[in-house]
Amino acid sequence: MLVRQLSGRTLRASNYVAAALLAAMTLVACDVDGSPSSETIQASDSASPTSHQASVRQTDAAGRRLPFATKFPNRWSSNNDGTTFEPCTAEASDTRTRLQVDENSVADAAVADHQTVRGCEWKLIQPKLAYLSQFVGNFNGSLNQYKQRYAATGDQFLADTYEAGRAVAISPGNSECTTIVRSGTAMVFTSMSFVIEKPTREQMCEKALDYTRATINQIPE
Repeated sequence: MLVRQLSGRTLRASNYVAAALLAAMTLVACDVDGSPSSETIQASDSASPTSHQASVRQTDAAGRRLPFATKFPNRWSSNNDGTTFEPCTAEASDTRTRLQVDENSVADAAVADHQTVRGCEWKLIQPKLAYLSQFVGNFNGSLNQYKQRYAATGDQFLADTYEAGRAVAISPGNSECTTIVRSGTAMVFTSMSFVIEKPTREQMCEKALDYTRATINQIPE
C-alpha cells in the first residue's frame, strides 16, 4: 500500500501509504488551495550554486502557523493538495493528552522536499517507542476504491465504521492500526504504531479511532 512509514526515524505505521500515493501521483509542485500567509522564513536553497534565498510557507490554508518551521518550499505539492486539511494545525490537544502524546515531540512527516505525504507525527510518553501520526495524500477515488485496490495486494481492512456520518476505513497491522477518511481528492490517514510494548489489535485501532473522532469535524468532505 502507500507508505505508512512517515520518515526514516523509526517504524511508523506499515508500508501502505507511499506505494499508493506514488502510483497515483506525479512529483510536480503545486500550492494547496488558499493564499499563503505573510509569515515566512528565509531558507537557503542548497541545490542552487548561488544559494538563492526563497520564502518558505509556514501556515495552512486558514493562516494557522505550523508548530515547527519547515525548510521545504514544496511541503504542499500536487501529491497532497487534494484537501485543505492540515493535520499539524488540527485542534485536538485534549485528545492527544488522553492518548499520552508528548506535545513537544511534534515533527513534520516530511523529511525531504516534495514529500508524498503531508502531516505530523508525535511520540507517546507511554509506552516508549510508540507514535501517533496523521497525514494526507492524494487519491482520486472513493474510499471503497482505495480499499479494493490495496486489498488486492494483501492489505487487510476491518469493517468500516462511521464517525460524524463519515465512513472510516480501518486497516490493522502487526504493530499499528491506521484509519482512513476521504477528503476531497485525498485521503486522511491516522495511525497509532508501537515498536516494543504492543497493545492488542483492538486497542491499537481504538486509539487511532479516538484521534480520528477528535479531528473528523475539521476534515472537509
